[in-house]
Amino acid sequence: MAALLRLVQLLALGVLALSSGLLLGARQAAWGRLLLIEMALVALMTGIVVYSGRVILPQASQARAALGQTEGSPGSDEAQARFDALHRRSVLLNGTVLLMGLAAFSLAVVQRAPR
Repeated sequence: MAALLRLVQLLALGVLALSSGLLLGARQAAWGRLLLIEMALVALMTGIVVYSGRVILPQASQARAALGQTEGSPGSDEAQARFDALHRRSVLLNGTVLLMGLAAFSLAVVQRAPR
């Protein structure tokens, strides 16, 4: 239940970030390429977070539970490999979201810098 609440919160924050970016963009005379790239990054970040929370997190939780059940048995190595693969994917996705966030923030700063 807590994971679902966290996912809803992250989705709401992504929608809020997109909405505020679109509102700021609407105040400009013309939509610039940088704003479009920034909004695309925020949308991709939101999508990755939702995917991670809806797909990767439940699978990793199941794999972690299977680790405790198969400890010392022949299936232990397979369960560990599955968990490790899911963990690597999760780390990769989180790192991607972080880098995309830094890029989006940089684009926002460049666009709104005083002239």
